[in-house]
Amino acid sequence: MLKIRAFAIGTIITMLGCSVALAEPVTDNTLVNEQGSDFNPNSLCSSPQLLAKTIETIGQYTAQNGAENTLAKRQKALLTSNLKSLHRVNAADFSPKTDFNTANALIMIKINEKIPENDIVICQQDGKHNPPLFLIGYPLDKQYRFYIINLNKNNDNYKEFSFIFP
Repeated sequence: MLKIRAFAIGTIITMLGCSVALAEPVTDNTLVNEQGSDFNPNSLCSSPQLLAKTIETIGQYTAQNGAENTLAKRQKALLTSNLKSLHRVNAADFSPKTDFNTANALIMIKINEKIPENDIVICQQDGKHNPPLFLIGYPLDKQYRFYIINLNKNNDNYKEFSFIFP
């Protein structure tokens, strides 16, 4: 088994003698919404505006992708009616045991987008749903990009279900 050692120095990571420059970390996570008030990353999940934007995105997806049968139509209708609120989940504590699809998307976002774990916001659908919807967000030019996870059974392309907030 190969052991990899990584040491972070500023924005450079040295791995096995090779240096790789990373994107500059985001230092200001505070956003200003249309009304002029700040969005705090810690309270994003409880934001009514985020919930409304999520429901709008799901509505657009369901309008574009018709249901194959009556059961699928009912499931899509229940998707938005059951989405009443979200709560924040700690990205550092998230594991595949909690939800495999979300853990997989979280790893892909960390690697592909080069986002530090402490800048990632994970929101989980409140209530007992199997599987629950998750939102994974990260700062992007004074806004947040969110991905909706567990929106469909395949869940193989999480980028297809994304939106910019606010």
